[in-house]
Amino acid sequence: MAQIEQRKRHLSSTGFDLTGTHDLKIDFTKMVRADLDENFTARKYLEKNCNSGIIWQQKGQSLEYVFCIGTSFEDEIEEEILWEYNSAFDYQPVIIEVDPADNDRNNLQEVVRTLTAKGYDIQQVIGEFLVRKQYEHTSDKEYYLSWIEIKNKGKQNK
Repeated sequence: MAQIEQRKRHLSSTGFDLTGTHDLKIDFTKMVRADLDENFTARKYLEKNCNSGIIWQQKGQSLEYVFCIGTSFEDEIEEEILWEYNSAFDYQPVIIEVDPADNDRNNLQEVVRTLTAKGYDIQQVIGEFLVRKQYEHTSDKEYYLSWIEIKNKGKQNK
């Protein structure tokens, strides 16, 4: 618990207001693989105001960069869909901190361990890019407004 409080204090000091995050709704319905080196694909999604994001799937155990696609752009998707909104799950919002130089350095495992210890069955973690913060004496950090796709152990699908 002390680590969580320390993380909250750290995020608050960076300017994030963490109050009321449980009411945040996902404003996209799908995620597709992001190849930021492929200019045509990146431009196509960025011109449609699709935000970049991250996805963590248990089978891969690592973060992957994606584009977050809203309903108005769904029929133009040509890339592989990695995630789709599923009303059978609950989505718990959290802030995920990622080191862009090494995306394996993040606070995701801490969040997953905490929720697993509380009895949640975690499916995936998805996140939409918020901000990149540059620090003077340490590496930069990227922050993602993220949702943990969970199913409570005692809960049946809706």
